[in-house]
Amino acid sequence: HGNIPKRNWYEWLCTVRKKHHDKQCKIIETNLLRANEVDKATHKYFDSLIKCNSNQALTDFQSLYQTIKKPPYPPLLNLDLVFAIDVTGSMMPFTKCIANTIQGLVDGGQNSIVEKLKAKFPEIEFKMRAGCIGYRDIDDKQDQFQESCFTDGCHFTEDKSRVTTFINGVLNHASGGFDLAEDHLGAIDQCIMNWNHSKDWTSEIKCILLFTDAPAHGYVPTSFSGVNNSDNYSVRHPSGLGIEHIASSLVKNNIDLFFCSFNPAATEKVEDELAQAIKDHPDSGNDSGVARIPMVPENKKQPSLLSGCERHIIFVLDESGSMRNQWTGVVNAYNGYLSKRKQSQCDGDLVSVVQFDSGARVTVNPTALSSAPNNLPYNGGGTCFHPAAIKACQLAKQTPSTHTTTIIFMSDGGTNDAPAAAR
Repeated sequence: HGNIPKRNWYEWLCTVRKKHHDKQCKIIETNLLRANEVDKATHKYFDSLIKCNSNQALTDFQSLYQTIKKPPYPPLLNLDLVFAIDVTGSMMPFTKCIANTIQGLVDGGQNSIVEKLKAKFPEIEFKMRAGCIGYRDIDDKQDQFQESCFTDGCHFTEDKSRVTTFINGVLNHASGGFDLAEDHLGAIDQCIMNWNHSKDWTSEIKCILLFTDAPAHGYVPTSFSGVNNSDNYSVRHPSGLGIEHIASSLVKNNIDLFFCSFNPAATEKVEDELAQAIKDHPDSGNDSGVARIPMVPENKKQPSLLSGCERHIIFVLDESGSMRNQWTGVVNAYNGYLSKRKQSQCDGDLVSVVQFDSGARVTVNPTALSSAPNNLPYNGGGTCFHPAAIKACQLAKQTPSTHTTTIIFMSDGGTNDAPAAAR
């Protein structure tokens, strides 16, 4: 109590004494309940013996034996559950699935976590609190972490609606990420080491459910190592975080980790390394480790790190005479869109460009996002939409079956051939 002012010593001592008293009372209550359960089973067994009912006596003896051997359970168990959600750009296809999954776990009636625990352990009352951290990658800087913060700064709440509202808000803004590997280690460390409110992580059962589709920095599988822009921090985490540090934090704080992966092939390596590090930790229990929950069916597993929602983006840009003073703005908008797609981990995109005045020309044939040019030459002339529409349709027909066509049209005015272009 070195940091407690002298005038508050008595209050502090009373608080400590009450906590100790409550803990001892809970132990006594648990022991009395267990003794009563054993006593009932014993009486039932001897009643069957007195009645010379050997078959029933055998059944009652087995029940008595199981009651004695069964570990003592407290009448009440509290559960702290954190949803750690990767909200980078590649996770956009999975946001609805995550929202529905968490809604079911928190407030899904008979399918909720609490109700399933009650069904398995009817003699125990369970209470659950939940918290959430939405996380992006290291290079997202100030936008990396979005953390729940409820009453008085505590990161946990029993209010189901506040949990789901916060999570839906986080999922609605999935973006960023830059490279394809993600900062899972940073997210786990953030909610263990920096959630240090007096009411954080106070329950007997503590769990983190981590949702992602990508490997951790430094643990990109060898089969994916040739993917462009896969890992900007493959050698060292900027904060010095490593598997051993995270494993130690989980073990020492008695927190179980569940890895919910939308791309098990991509996350397998970090899952294996974490599981082994936890197993090797000197304080690790027999049931410690990493629980793996694949979020996709076996036949839907992705063979790559790419998100599976790639686009063929066709820019149709007006370069007529009236656009002379706006052309720099058009090129800036074009580059801004490409930059946003790169930031959101859409490296599998294809880019094409049609530029038009009274005629139309293809200045960029379908090319990878990373190879798309930054500068586009200006021509000048009249304005006709129809030739541009024909060129755009020809490019759209070249879209691979793995991609979705997206056409972005930029112009400052009208033309007499708009109906023909629309057709």
